[in-house]
Amino acid sequence: MDKAGNVEGVREIFLEVGCAPESRGSRYFVMEVPAGMDYGPVKLKLDILSVKGVLDYAEVCLSHVY
Repeated sequence: MDKAGNVEGVREIFLEVGCAPESRGSRYFVMEVPAGMDYGPVKLKLDILSVKGVLDYAEVCLSHVY
């Protein structure tokens, strides 16, 4: 199974860009994007994984910039 095929693999993808995802059960994780980080590359990865059917996501507390 490739990196994007499971929760741990998805977590690794976001750890590589500087986010700190935490597992919440076998199918869910939450992720904090540091305040000083550019959200654009993170959003791009989320969108790509969503289009591929790997994950769905919700954005909770974002700046109005995004």
